[in-house]
Amino acid sequence: MPKSGARKVVKPVAAAVGILGTMASIWWFALKPRRKSKSEKA
Repeated sequence: MPKSGARKVVKPVAAAVGILGTMASIWWFALKPRRKSKSEKA
């Protein structure tokens, strides 16, 4: 597998991981307080 071809695959994957990571962190911090109150009640 040529390096140029590998880089073409790695770049979008890295970008997707970065976007998903950002979305996941925002989603996590948005849901964290709700989960905490639920776990405290239970």
